[in-house]
Amino acid sequence: MTVMPSHTHITALSKVLGRELTLGDVDRIRIYMAYLKSRRQLTKIYKPRMDLYDEPSNPRIAAVLELPGMKAEELSICVSNGHIVVHGERHGPLSRGQSIETRSDGEIRDISSPALQNRPVRELKYGRFRRALTLPPGSNASHVQASLANGMLTLVASFTDCFGR
Repeated sequence: MTVMPSHTHITALSKVLGRELTLGDVDRIRIYMAYLKSRRQLTKIYKPRMDLYDEPSNPRIAAVLELPGMKAEELSICVSNGHIVVHGERHGPLSRGQSIETRSDGEIRDISSPALQNRPVRELKYGRFRRALTLPPGSNASHVQASLANGMLTLVASFTDCFGR
């Protein structure tokens, strides 16, 4: 997919520069836009999937985040300004030196082989992640509990609000 500056952007740049843009100018802009797009994708932070449980009769809200393969020491959980923020970095098998590659007889061998570097399907998410949850009124940091088991992070916030929950 080619990234092209829109006609509106070209017109606006022409006004700022005080001259018409040449084809060379447009080409340099297109290359720079492609560079910015690739840079944005490299630093992209994803949000882990989450289930949220909130029963009106219960003074607690529970959030369960899917973080497969993560260890407690790889996570950071902060409570501030009425938010719980979970962040960390999930590493793929190549970044931890693990190996996955199959031989013709079905046994596993090294993934670092050039034949397996092309992955036409990438559904697993690796890299930096961040998820922020807004705490209900009446809760504070001392009312938040976290536990990590089997790749599932459970956060429980207890609170009292004006509705008497």
